[in-house]
Amino acid sequence: MIRVRSEQYKVTLAVLSILLHIVLFGCDSDRCTHCTDGGPSRDSGTVIGECEAPGTETWILRYNDVPIIGDSGLSEGNFSVALVLSSDGQIEFLHQSVHSFGGMRMGLEVPARGYFFNYEYETIVGLDNTRIRLTPNDGTPYVFDSSLTDDGPIFEWPQAEDATSLALSDEDFVRVDLPFAFPLMDTTYDHLFVSSNGFVYFGDDLVISDEVNKMPQAFPTNAPAWDAMIAFFWADFDPRGIAQGVTVQTLQKPCQLDCAGVENGFARIDRCGVCAGGETGLTPNKDEDCAGTCFGDAALDRCGSCFGGESGRTENEDDQGCGCFEDAAQMWFEDIDADGLGAGEGVMACRLDVDASYVTNEDDTEPTCSTNDMAECGTCGAKDCSGACDGGAEIDICGGCTGGQTGLPIPRGEDTDGDNIPDACVAPDLIVDALQLASSAYLDTIQIAPDDCYIAEGCVSGSGERRIIRFDTLIANVGNADLAIGTYNLNNPLWEWDQCHDHAHFEHYAEYNLYDLSTGRSLAGRGSKTGFCVLDLAGYIKPESECATYTCADQGITAGCSDLYDAELPCQWMDITGVPPGRYRLDVTTNPTSFFEELDFENNTASITFDLLPDSIEILGFDGPTRSQFE
Repeated sequence: MIRVRSEQYKVTLAVLSILLHIVLFGCDSDRCTHCTDGGPSRDSGTVIGECEAPGTETWILRYNDVPIIGDSGLSEGNFSVALVLSSDGQIEFLHQSVHSFGGMRMGLEVPARGYFFNYEYETIVGLDNTRIRLTPNDGTPYVFDSSLTDDGPIFEWPQAEDATSLALSDEDFVRVDLPFAFPLMDTTYDHLFVSSNGFVYFGDDLVISDEVNKMPQAFPTNAPAWDAMIAFFWADFDPRGIAQGVTVQTLQKPCQLDCAGVENGFARIDRCGVCAGGETGLTPNKDEDCAGTCFGDAALDRCGSCFGGESGRTENEDDQGCGCFEDAAQMWFEDIDADGLGAGEGVMACRLDVDASYVTNEDDTEPTCSTNDMAECGTCGAKDCSGACDGGAEIDICGGCTGGQTGLPIPRGEDTDGDNIPDACVAPDLIVDALQLASSAYLDTIQIAPDDCYIAEGCVSGSGERRIIRFDTLIANVGNADLAIGTYNLNNPLWEWDQCHDHAHFEHYAEYNLYDLSTGRSLAGRGSKTGFCVLDLAGYIKPESECATYTCADQGITAGCSDLYDAELPCQWMDITGVPPGRYRLDVTTNPTSFFEELDFENNTASITFDLLPDSIEILGFDGPTRSQFE
């Protein structure tokens, strides 16, 4: 801690020395090219006077708190993003407020040159306060950097002074004249077209279809209508009726000193007040402990949980004596007849130290009769599935209790349509594809702020740098009836509204569990999955052309179709921060609480076994349903 503060002290002295020089002697023309004022004109500590590189202008297109409309017709939240074009050919994407959105496209394409690229975040899709910069380069068309790296550009949101509002409607576009000739590869443009949906394009006499304008396309888009296009946040925006919702303005580029005194450098004052990044040699925010406290004393315990300092937690409190995230030792009783009820002499132990036949209650009045009907019927097992003594009702081929005194007909077992399900049994049947899980899993790291939504949602168990295992979750309906969830509304108990992310969560979609195979213990509390849209995304048994019934507006999965949450989506991971190298098993279970009726609940889990190495995972095998079983 003393060394860091000493470095901070030196940097502070350097910055004060530079500012004093400017105040006493004016702006150094070698540093700033020219200036209109002898001293700082703004009290930011970084912008020195009105020092500007001559002839360098920027044109800024801003979306200010504009909603994105989801497939359900509901707003996904208000977003603030911007595109900055400079007269020297530099392109920048500014994302001030994007709610970790995962449905946008970002990129650039010039069809005549056969050039395109698509930019993707390396960790969480859509990060707030992010600056992505594309600088023209002789060797390659552009060099890319971003504020997400230690030596990247500092994020700054431009002030909207003297901005001109664009009256854009939904699915609209308008021509805008540029204040300078903008060089894009080997062509310059004096105007462009602004779409209401987060991109601009160049060329004349354009006819853009609603479909191309509205929906984000993969790159290359193969859209012949434009000479070139730049997508800085391509999504279904709706700026109608929002004053100053979409604006344009022109500014000069200022000459700036970073906090280390480097002209146009990338050092910045981090959250702990330390000048870091750029040429300082210091990592930004490295003085935060796991509780997000600067120079704090909180640390990770053996369970990978943050304790001490201002965390409000004690060391290893997730281990109550039986291992991390396990219940404390308690009294167990043997369940002799496997009816879920215990009896006899109890034993005080941890769950993993007693046989699976032991339970925590001692309520069995008939410990040798699993049906507990000897007192009522005179014979063990005399009570049928309907509760009648010698009633004759039985569990049928569909899993229902029929016959006997129930008055319900026993379904016949014919399978006339060849789907391996008796015709009389009609229900969805959800599975997790084990091969998709195994082929997609990989180790990654993400940065989590102390107030991040992912902590509240249970996607991670702390802030700071988190080690995670990302993976796809492909859920298919292999039953003979649709899984019909329906339309989101505030009165539907199937959904819970997330105030943090501004959208609804479906709470019964999937559950993740991690097991240490060396001890057999569960490492619970390290990941969860809630669905925000369950839909027909692809075929599984049926061809894809027959899988378009359910959308985010009316959710569900058609029989024979599938939904996919790919590994890059938010919360599509298991947090393994603090988990030591070793051999583990990851289980992914759909419909974990049996909330929906299914033909079979036994096939709802897929598993992978893997070795956790220092920098990667090695998949050893998988278990569970795969597509080949149903073809």
